[in-house]
Amino acid sequence: MDKERDCMGLGKLKKKLKDINISDISFAEYDHKDTDRNLFAKLKNSLTRFGQLKPILLNEVDGKYNIIDGKRMVLAFKSLEIPVISAIVFTDLDESDEILLRIIFTQFNFDYDIIKLVDYMHGMMDKYSNADLAELLPYTEDKVENFRTLFDFDWGQYIQEKKVAEEDLIKTKKLF
Repeated sequence: MDKERDCMGLGKLKKKLKDINISDISFAEYDHKDTDRNLFAKLKNSLTRFGQLKPILLNEVDGKYNIIDGKRMVLAFKSLEIPVISAIVFTDLDESDEILLRIIFTQFNFDYDIIKLVDYMHGMMDKYSNADLAELLPYTEDKVENFRTLFDFDWGQYIQEKKVAEEDLIKTKKLF
């Protein structure tokens, strides 16, 4: 779009404030936030009445834009058939940094699915220490370590053992 200017104040990351075509925005495969239809309706009402009051956050990758923060806003714009949205666009984030920013900007505001959160946090675990993540995210180092443990846990084995235990219980009940 034609409107673009430097955006200061968010650290050393490269970013610009831009107007972006909705059709150029991609949704991340990872999404740990729960959706509330009532809040979505209220967001659309607010947009209709006041317009967009703050920019969304995007990461530019190969000419497309991944949502860091603002998925509901983008969906509301699509629903209201508004073709352009204001965004702070980061231009130098790798996938781990994108996920980290996504968690930072959303954890304080929404309920979330812990299994989905742990699943996509796994990609950051090699890049960041527990201390680094605890410093940036709303979690203690112990909680971050628990996330690591959850990811390393063999869920397939657990499910298989649970299934065998339930089958044994059924067999035992049949004996009586």
